[in-house]
Amino acid sequence: MKKIIVLFFVVIAFNKCSKPPNACFTHYPSDINAGDVVTFDADCSKNASYFEWSFGDGSADTNTVNKSVTHKYMASGTYIVKLNVKGKDGVTLKEGKPETSISITVQ
Repeated sequence: MKKIIVLFFVVIAFNKCSKPPNACFTHYPSDINAGDVVTFDADCSKNASYFEWSFGDGSADTNTVNKSVTHKYMASGTYIVKLNVKGKDGVTLKEGKPETSISITVQ
């Protein structure tokens, strides 16, 4: 009697499901005076689920799942506003453009 040996190979391919996040935001009003509430909107960001905002005035950073935040600048000056986005898994990937910044002037 002959023995037959059957081997099965299973190939598992890992597909990268998450697309890299790309940060993008706008703000309004465009003309800002000290004491005004400014709205920052990251609706143009792609593949982003978590948003980390830095407003450039020494205030605490804001971490949120909301695409839109508000901030009040109490003094005139020029500020660098930064946005760092993370994908749905909460991880910042090196791919894409997870961080962006703009300069705003407060009168």
